[in-house]
Order: sequence, then C-alpha cells, then structure tokens
Amino acid sequence: MLWITSPLQASPLVGECLNTNAINQEPITDLRETVQRATTQEEEDPTANYTVNDLWTYYFQCDDIFEDERPVHNESMWMLLRGVYQGIVGPAKASIAQPLSTVSGFYIDYDVDQTDDKGRGVFADQDIRKGQLVYTARRQMAKFSNGYEYRRFLRSIPADLACDVIQWAYVENLTKDNLTICCDLDEGSIINDGEK
Repeated sequence: MLWITSPLQASPLVGECLNTNAINQEPITDLRETVQRATTQEEEDPTANYTVNDLWTYYFQCDDIFEDERPVHNESMWMLLRGVYQGIVGPAKASIAQPLSTVSGFYIDYDVDQTDDKGRGVFADQDIRKGQLVYTARRQMAKFSNGYEYRRFLRSIPADLACDVIQWAYVENLTKDNLTICCDLDEGSIINDGEK
C-alpha cells in the first residue's frame, strides 16, 4: 500500500506573493451563495501586507483549526473550491475549465482516509509499477497569477478550508520570471513524497 500525506508548506515565496478581505465565518451550505460572494466587485484587501505566516497564524488562526482532525473532503467540497476559484479569477483566466467535474488527477485506483498518527492520507488500491504515472496536477490545478486573487480566494471560503488551501499551496515558475501560486483542488493535495 502507498501512503502519502501533506505537511504545512509555508514557502517564503508564497509569503512574498501573498497580499488578500474579511471572511464570512459561518458554514457554507449553498454553492451559489459562496460563488456569488467570491465574484463580487473588487474590494479593499485587508490582508495586502500579510505573509503566509500572518494569514495562517493571525487571520485564519489555522493552528487552532488544526488542533482537531481535519476531514477527508468529498467531491462536493472539491467542486465548491473549484467553483469559487473560477469565480475569483474568471472563466477566461481559470486553469480549471470545468469546476463541477468529478475527474481527479489520479491515474490509479485510490482511497483517501485518516491514518492513526499522520492525518489524512492517499492510499493506492492497486499495485503500482516502477515508473507508472500515478497523478498529474494539471487536471485540477488552480493557478493564481497574483497574490490579490489568491488572498481573495482564501477570504471567500470558510476559514477551515482556507487553512487547508494554505497548507496545500505551492509556487511554480511556469514561465520565465513568472511565479504562480498553485493549489491542486482535488485529492492530490494530500499527496506528499511517500517516504517512510
């Protein structure tokens, strides 16, 4: 069995790229309400000068949120996150064309579950050959070309989900001198390197 999990990735590059508005703390029950809130006109960014650590510690209070076991998200939650993402950056700029798709980046049969001591993990439900492609982030990777859109996205979702996204986000240099904040909005976010 392959076990993979995800550590907090507080990259200094993410911290430098980040700069996002007050989050509505009540639970989200309606996808349309969340997307509508996310797509309202640009507003002043109260987190414009925040680093990723400031967002984690002070704005969302993620340490408190991560004191409890984080849930394994279902397909509806991934769709919600992808819908809010598309609402923030707009359909023309969105790297995820179909937010309501059930397609993930996995090429193998897998299961996501809680472990006894490491939190959420991805488990292969089949043998994996050496060199076999297991996952690609390209199918459901949200790309934020600037910190404002990323922070706005974080402020548009519940704080516990924002903390998950901060934990999962990474920076890629997709084109020369063009740093992009990325986050895989499917179960691939739970993957790590799988070493014991």
